[in-house]
Amino acid sequence: MSKTILKTQFSTKIGLFAIASMILILSLNQSYAEEGNTTVEVTIAGINKNVFYTISDPDGVASFVLAAPDSTTSFDGACLTSEEYIDGFSILPFTLTVTDCQASPDVTVWEIDLTGAVTCIEGSCLVDDDDDVADHYLAYDVKETKHTDKFQKFTVRLDDQFESATYIVEKPDRLYNPVQKTHDGTTTEITDAESHYVGYKIKTPKGEPKFEKITNVLVQNQFGDITVDVKKPKLLLVPSLKAHDDFPVIVDPFTINHYKCYDVKETKGTDKFVKRIVSVFDPNFEKTNDFEVKKPKMLCTPVKKILDDGTTSKIIDEQNHLMCYDLKKMKGEPKFEKRNVFTNNQFGPEELEVKKEHQLCVPSIKTLP
Repeated sequence: MSKTILKTQFSTKIGLFAIASMILILSLNQSYAEEGNTTVEVTIAGINKNVFYTISDPDGVASFVLAAPDSTTSFDGACLTSEEYIDGFSILPFTLTVTDCQASPDVTVWEIDLTGAVTCIEGSCLVDDDDDVADHYLAYDVKETKHTDKFQKFTVRLDDQFESATYIVEKPDRLYNPVQKTHDGTTTEITDAESHYVGYKIKTPKGEPKFEKITNVLVQNQFGDITVDVKKPKLLLVPSLKAHDDFPVIVDPFTINHYKCYDVKETKGTDKFVKRIVSVFDPNFEKTNDFEVKKPKMLCTPVKKILDDGTTSKIIDEQNHLMCYDLKKMKGEPKFEKRNVFTNNQFGPEELEVKKEHQLCVPSIKTLP
């Protein structure tokens, strides 16, 4: 199908959907809360516009229209094209390109995968404000204190984008505090100060197949792009509450992902990670420290967790991942003072001894080879 025909078909759809689309955008909070409905905002020639698309079948098609954020914004000059574009529908996955047909250099490109998740490839891509963005987390080594019962091992089913498998949850190994990070003059604030993670060591049961390494996985975040090989799973991150004087009580359900964390190694023949200095403020322990970020060590993927009794924790956001980097304190920085904290999550309350800083985990997106 020629580009001329594509533009003609799309112009026709604009006329048919203009009014309905404006209503959708004006009632954004209600319309986009429904499962399967997604909006992506882009600036075209200085004007914010949205591509609204509905995933009607996770393995099939996506329908989309170009929508104005208010009744005064014109549709004139806006073009939308996609690979395999057929009368307003496209087979997933596909690439969307929105540009100004009147010779504007402002072009935005997205890739939309089989689940409908959006990856910004080029231009000004902003996910609608209702979508959560993961915090940065400072990971501390921890161990159980003598004041609490020893953690009892059990099995759990974990389903993520790499595999569906059963693992043994062995013991708590790390505490993840949300932190404020400053790097190259840019400060990333905390969005959810209450939610923490406890990281538990996991192991494949005897007789079960081992995880097969996945190579050439692209990870993108504020530190840039890095290509890694994903090795064996090491940790399960469970949303948790933390307190300093007593076990916290969980009142409301958590609205953040569980994560399954894999050891990673930079892929041979690809650009290596460049060490850098960051400043990290942890309000939980009321301290600010400068660290050298050494190298990527773990990739944490959103995971669905299923307990033996059938209790299921679903994935909240399939797009948000965490890349965790080994840290080294800068010379002259004070040594961390050990302390005990109280945590609570689906695995029960625990008192943990926090020993030292270990890794910085940065919100990331990943692309499979």
